[in-house]
Amino acid sequence: MHIIASACYFALALMAWLKISESKADIPANQKIQSGSDVSLLGLLPISLHLYLVVSKMLEGGGIHLGLGVFTSLVFACVSIAYVIYGFVSRNNSLLFLSFPFSGFALLLAMLDGATVAVPNTEFLLFKTHLILSVVSYGLFTVSVLHAALMSSVETKLHRHIISPLIGNLPPLLQLEKILFVVIYLGFFSLTLALLTGIVFSMEIGLPAIPFSHKSIFSILAWGFFLCLILGRVVLGWRGRFARRLLFSGFTLLVLGYLGSRFVAEIILHHPQY
Repeated sequence: MHIIASACYFALALMAWLKISESKADIPANQKIQSGSDVSLLGLLPISLHLYLVVSKMLEGGGIHLGLGVFTSLVFACVSIAYVIYGFVSRNNSLLFLSFPFSGFALLLAMLDGATVAVPNTEFLLFKTHLILSVVSYGLFTVSVLHAALMSSVETKLHRHIISPLIGNLPPLLQLEKILFVVIYLGFFSLTLALLTGIVFSMEIGLPAIPFSHKSIFSILAWGFFLCLILGRVVLGWRGRFARRLLFSGFTLLVLGYLGSRFVAEIILHHPQY
């Protein structure tokens, strides 16, 4: 089933790319919308199967098993959901080909997950809320990083006067940047709530509010980077390459905070623990 869902992702990504390649930049927007809307609708099928398979894997054996593959797969399911929602809201499906291949590979990672241990304290509602918010924030920041990488590529090609079918079908760079910061704001909000729920839960069970661990340290450092980026945007009007570099730096810290620790524990040391 994992392979079937992944194949659906890749097929839809190819379909989206073919529609982009066949279309022309001077075609009215409403015609582009009609030609690509079926990709968003069909995308709901592999996304639904993706979530079913990953959640089933996460819950098998009792408790919640959030290994490296399952967590990464959940994050990219959120990424695809975000792009499909964007496709419906903006009526522009030109970005779907970017997210679906990543989701297809991520789903296969969940299938390859090795032995994991159940996440402790998942019987508490507050801790479950913390986990959900963490996955959502990772997903949103992953969307923002993919979006920023696409913007950098488009900007470079425009400076070199290279116009491809993809560039011709994308929104203008200024609009892409507005979308980018909307996603960053949402990601920062969910990350803030994830950190707050984690702090409150730690205090409720008698632990330090901020445990001295690499996961906590990197997460708080990443939160600080994103806060500086948002304040710089609102107060000083930061934009362009400088803003994207700050985003990449903050995301790197965020990845090191959880995925880095899971990689070392599960892949290198073969000793999964929480």
